[in-house]
Amino acid sequence: PRYLENSIIVSVGTTVLTVVVATPMAYALIRGQVRGARTMVKAMLFAYMFPALLLVIPIDIFLVRLGLDNRLDSLIVASQSFTLPLAVWLLWSYFKTFPFAIEEAALVDGCTRWQTLYRIILPISLPGVVTVVIFSFLLSWAEFVFPMIITSSDDMRTVTYGLVGIADTYSADWGVLMAGATLVALPLVVLFMFLGRYFIRGLSA
Repeated sequence: PRYLENSIIVSVGTTVLTVVVATPMAYALIRGQVRGARTMVKAMLFAYMFPALLLVIPIDIFLVRLGLDNRLDSLIVASQSFTLPLAVWLLWSYFKTFPFAIEEAALVDGCTRWQTLYRIILPISLPGVVTVVIFSFLLSWAEFVFPMIITSSDDMRTVTYGLVGIADTYSADWGVLMAGATLVALPLVVLFMFLGRYFIRGLSA
């Protein structure tokens, strides 16, 4: 139960932080007339191609020097290194499909840029946001390397890493391991059952 609780905290925290940061960032790269915006987005996607093990070592050294290692909130922030680039790229691609006339109409009616984003753009872009939510939750929920390196105490383990402790060198309780694997897969199945249609629409767009 403790491992599951940690996984829920990390996955939900990572997902919320990713959406909150990626949404205005992607919108600014589209509408903010940022120089080299396309290059920046490509660089983010390029960073996503690096394996997690290459990123987690320097991140962990940085956290240790700050005294922030072995904490769930540090794991949430560190997880942004693999969820944020993909989220920005997906939302950037999605926001590009919107005609600027929609935002102009909102600005003429007295909305600020922030109000336009959160009152007009986000409701329209629900499939794109849901796609980011599913990807972020899926990646953080199933992540193994980051919890293994950044957390050191048993009570900070997530369920994917915690299952490793059930098996030792000479024996393994396969019933418990399979039950744990089912618990890991179950939230993802439920997520796709309820949000699958938005996910497909978001990817298609």
